[in-house]
Amino acid sequence: MITFQGKNNYYVRHNTLVNPATQSEVKEMFEYSKKIINKLEDFLRRRNLYDDRDNNFGLNDNSIKLYNEIVNDKNKQLPFILYSFIPKYLDENRLNTTSQDFLDWLEMHKAGFEPAINKDLFYFNKYQKIIKLDGITFPNILPKTENLKDESYLNYFEILNNGFFESGISSEIIYPRMIKDTPPTEKTFVHLTRTIGYAWMLLSFAKHFFGKVGYYDEVIFWLSVVNVKNFVLAGFAEKWAEPFSFYSGIPSSCSHEKFKIIEKFMVSEMSEKLIKEIVLDLASKFSHAFGESEIKCFDKEGNFNKNFSYWDRR
Repeated sequence: MITFQGKNNYYVRHNTLVNPATQSEVKEMFEYSKKIINKLEDFLRRRNLYDDRDNNFGLNDNSIKLYNEIVNDKNKQLPFILYSFIPKYLDENRLNTTSQDFLDWLEMHKAGFEPAINKDLFYFNKYQKIIKLDGITFPNILPKTENLKDESYLNYFEILNNGFFESGISSEIIYPRMIKDTPPTEKTFVHLTRTIGYAWMLLSFAKHFFGKVGYYDEVIFWLSVVNVKNFVLAGFAEKWAEPFSFYSGIPSSCSHEKFKIIEKFMVSEMSEKLIKEIVLDLASKFSHAFGESEIKCFDKEGNFNKNFSYWDRR
């Protein structure tokens, strides 16, 4: 709504002209806006992303197959993190995820993104994929062993025809480790640099992806963190001592069983500066969830932790 000279008006574009909306047009805009919100909420509920207090939060056909050895060792619930990118305006026919053109594009854009331009963003294999009515999934399937008889994923990357894409990850960033204490104790750590660095890569990829599918409006980046209560952050820049490097008390840990962090951006406004601003905000909120007041994946000059470059997902 625009207020000018004491009058309140909504404006609409008619071809090349912008005019005040009629009463019926205003009514239609409000009804359309409500439909968009309802459609988005319905989609999030079907994906089990809407309410982080729900017992099924984050669970879908792919995430339940993520593997982490601590589940077997300690009889815990599976911990994992989902990186979901959701167009605000969902269109079931936005793209054909199985077209050869799109698959070729994906193969060309599986790497090349900050802050690790030489590392693959996702495990891409045109001959090992799961095709469904609404999209396609590229799972990184672990080989079966005597202790691993069910199909399990190291990670996965899913793209739906409506423009939604999501990556799920567990053991690559969540793992147990002994810390120095008397006596030594085992803690479960979440690798901060890998968590934030991967989000950074995905945000960089998102600009190219949504440009490819012709979507330039608002996108919701939804980070879902599941079953991490009492876990401790690790994976710091050299400026910060690791929790397992020295120990003079109980390190800060996550007081939340599950939580979500939401960042929104306009594709048309995406730039390296904006992406870094989103990353900094994400890293700050993520760190606070684990009881850390400082963002420890950046050094004193504000540079991102170089150790992330050692992460090879291929």
